[in-house]
Amino acid sequence: MSTGWVIAYLVLALAVVLLALLTLGMAQQMRSLIADPRGAASPHGTTVGLPIGTVLADRGIDGHARGAVLVFVESGCTPCRDLITSLREGVPRGGDTRLLLISQDDPAWLEPIPPGWTLLNETEHSLEADITPLAYAVDDVGTLVAKTIPNTAEDVVRLIETARQAQHHHQ
Repeated sequence: MSTGWVIAYLVLALAVVLLALLTLGMAQQMRSLIADPRGAASPHGTTVGLPIGTVLADRGIDGHARGAVLVFVESGCTPCRDLITSLREGVPRGGDTRLLLISQDDPAWLEPIPPGWTLLNETEHSLEADITPLAYAVDDVGTLVAKTIPNTAEDVVRLIETARQAQHHHQ
């Protein structure tokens, strides 16, 4: 075997190893973006949505949001459609935590509404849901305590638990 072929095989092997490492790194980064209820970040590393600690009374939705989980969706978003299907299949009722679906566009695609959820059409509030799906947990005094980019009902359940813990912390 000539030296040229050996070098070509080594370069190819190195490229495969580098591609595998990049793929693993991206998968790990995506898992942390999806699963971290303390904050959501875009793929570019910038924070999305409102900052944790924002008081929603200043955003005109305080009455609806106190003690609630807000999930922002829109019809043209495939992950949103998958999330709604997942929510219809099984999210436990929120108990004392209100569950609000907020449509960024025509809400007709959400019918039937998942059990236990209330639908709001987001047209008059400034909640900075710059990507969808996006979910906020709001405590009983109207402060944003957590947010995440949910892909499954389990992600929303974790956020509901965070909202419940925040509510019980204030009692």
